[in-house]
Amino acid sequence: MWCPNPVESVCSRKLTALLQTRLLKDMDEARARAAFDRIREAAMPPVADDDAEEARRTDPLYVHKARVEAIVERIAKGKAKNDEEKVDRLIREAGERLDDEDIYGDVLERPVGELVALICRDLGLDPDWTRLAEEAWAQEEIRIGAERSPFLRAAPKQELSFPLEGGRDGMGVNAPPSWIGSLEAPPHSAFASPSG
Repeated sequence: MWCPNPVESVCSRKLTALLQTRLLKDMDEARARAAFDRIREAAMPPVADDDAEEARRTDPLYVHKARVEAIVERIAKGKAKNDEEKVDRLIREAGERLDDEDIYGDVLERPVGELVALICRDLGLDPDWTRLAEEAWAQEEIRIGAERSPFLRAAPKQELSFPLEGGRDGMGVNAPPSWIGSLEAPPHSAFASPSG
């Protein structure tokens, strides 16, 4: 084959050879990775997706966080009625706060009501505490006397009823109890007092 420029011909042949070499090397590496993955998968016991989902649903930490997120979601939907973006943002922020131990510490050490109160305070949500007190999870906290439950602080020796501090807000919902702003920081928090 006749080539007008012999230098280009040599360069193109060298480039072709280099590319072929690189391609063969990449293919060998891909085969090796695939073989390694097959060996690793063969060594691991099979886990069905249903089994993994069931394991997650029975994990106490997952269940606790999911319950708090569901309650905050209902509160957010009630406050931001038609603003789906705002509801999604609030739910995402609630989940991030629950996942970050630097914010609330070990969430399993706190009752659901306390976590809901903290998240609502931090996100600027104003729930109807009287209505929340009627829900099954809150009734359970009251029944067992869950330490640090906001429902026990509200009315220690009487039927649960929250004071209407500041009356009703613009949406016809009880104002939050004053104790919400004074919830203590987690014991390991950098902001905890040295004596505690």
